Amino acid sequence: DETEFTYELTVHVISHNSNLKSIKVDDTEATDNGDDSYISYIYDTLSEVQVDVTSENEYATIEQVELDSDGNVTKVLNKSIGELKFTQTTENELTTVYFRITAEDGEGISTIKKLDIKKMSTDATLKEIYVDGKIITQDENGKYTAYVLDTNKTPTVKAVTNDELAHLRIQLDDESLNVAEKAVELSEERETIIPITVRSQSGYTEVTNVYIRVIATSNAIET
Repeated sequence: DETEFTYELTVHVISHNSNLKSIKVDDTEATDNGDDSYISYIYDTLSEVQVDVTSENEYATIEQVELDSDGNVTKVLNKSIGELKFTQTTENELTTVYFRITAEDGEGISTIKKLDIKKMSTDATLKEIYVDGKIITQDENGKYTAYVLDTNKTPTVKAVTNDELAHLRIQLDDESLNVAEKAVELSEERETIIPITVRSQSGYTEVTNVYIRVIATSNAIET
């Protein structure tokens, strides 16, 4: 008897791909800053996070490495194929980790990838406040007071946060990043209170009131 056998041949082409697919910190994609640099912001209360690095090719080798001052690899801390997961302590305000990916063929090696894990700022303070272009400073009682003529019904208030990543709003306007500006309507009273709300990157909020006082044109004083 003649017996026929059927064989299936699988050809696996060894990849030269050493590209990074993704970097996640606590399941959130890190932001690509360009030049092989990534950043991820975390809450300031976290003392450790889960890092997940994935290569485009599932057979590439991913290594977490230490570098010397010249940028040369001195030590491999963690190593895996296709995907590397590990717990990273984040006791400092900024934690930096480095990776490299080696292609399946052992020849294609990626440039070093840098991941900065930065704790979100709690800074909800204001750097500067302006009314009609004039900077307003705190008085001896800690109040921000500006004077406008009674002919000026809608002075412009501008505020700038100390932290460039903080959000703020003047009165009930929509939030804006770092800088906000608004032409405000004054009340019929001699003094109008304009609240400025700052929300830090971590979500902490702080409200600062600006007191705008109206002076009669005939009694205008230089302030």
